[in-house]
Amino acid sequence: ISPATYTGDIKPRLGSNESEGRLYDPDFNVMCGVFYFRVWLDYFNSPELALAAYNAGAGNVRKWISNSEYAEGGVLKQDKIPSAATAEYMKTVMRHSSLASHAITRASIAEKSDTMKR
Repeated sequence: ISPATYTGDIKPRLGSNESEGRLYDPDFNVMCGVFYFRVWLDYFNSPELALAAYNAGAGNVRKWISNSEYAEGGVLKQDKIPSAATAEYMKTVMRHSSLASHAITRASIAEKSDTMKR
């Protein structure tokens, strides 16, 4: 989380008295990041739109989803996102999310298999 995002958006929502310097604490920064993502997930009710808002700002996402050039039925067209940085960010996060999900599934299957062998 950037200091500007923390000060302008997260800190007021949390009612936090923590200084920007606390963002250098990884645990605190991750907690703020998870909170911020959850705000946009609750608002947009879509992981993809929440990711876009987390990266590009909710105002941009609202503009994009209201424009048929960039979205259809409230879903962003991945190849039409106006911000190249946001499009790349979303691809990267979704790819890592998919890999993590796959690894968790494989670990769960392996654990069940080990349990059944006992």
